[in-house]
Amino acid sequence: MIVSLADWNSFLSQHPNAHLLQTGEWGELKSAFGWKPVRVISESGSVQILFRKLPLGFSIGYIPKANVDVSIWDEIDSACKQNRAIFLKLEPDQWEDERPIPNYQLPISPHNIQPPRTLLVDIRGSDEEILARMKQKTRYNIRLAEKKGVTVRAWEHIASFDKMMLITGGRAGFGSRAGGRDGGRPITAVVGGFHLLAASQERMEETLAALKQWRIQRLAAGHCTGTAAIVRLWTAFPGRCCSCAVGTKMMFQMPGHHKSTEHQARESR
Repeated sequence: MIVSLADWNSFLSQHPNAHLLQTGEWGELKSAFGWKPVRVISESGSVQILFRKLPLGFSIGYIPKANVDVSIWDEIDSACKQNRAIFLKLEPDQWEDERPIPNYQLPISPHNIQPPRTLLVDIRGSDEEILARMKQKTRYNIRLAEKKGVTVRAWEHIASFDKMMLITGGRAGFGSRAGGRDGGRPITAVVGGFHLLAASQERMEETLAALKQWRIQRLAAGHCTGTAAIVRLWTAFPGRCCSCAVGTKMMFQMPGHHKSTEHQARESR
């Protein structure tokens, strides 16, 4: 049964161990960024689903950090149909070797939204004892860095740290939440046709990895981006994508200005 925010909060008051991302407050926060929270409660389970609109009246569904009981799956399926979801992504609050829903054949996605694991590094003991717990290659890299004069110290220069994170992320192929290219400031928007209609899987992955290096506030992809690529973008950048058809109007707050500047996007032909 789909319930109101008040009923959901009342239910969670009796289940204090629910994850933060399943709270009513989190759903309301996400609603300010284009997500629609839907709360479902049954006799043996409960879940908060976030839906994000796609072009052509479709949507995507996302369940963050919820351990879904098999008995509630039919109600989840019904909520997805009501919101015309083309797929649902579930990230359970479980260990990696546990199946998210027993007896259901769910494909494992290679793309994570929430960090999939927590690393605990034991820094007790002497430097030699810490090094002994590392892999040989890691010990080699540390000692090589020492020979080249690399030092470790407390550092409060945030802009330099951002730059280092961007360079490291680009080289190692992981996304960074560091600052944008312009002096650490985020990029307001990337607008237009991305021409990914016939892109290979490799090119698509490289494009997503490159876009993730910058704090892009809004992605507006035109029709020549391709439907499949648009879905990938909306999934990779939840809450930051919007449609960009001919005649779309966007309002941007420009730095140093008190009034918004209106921009009318027209896709070139």
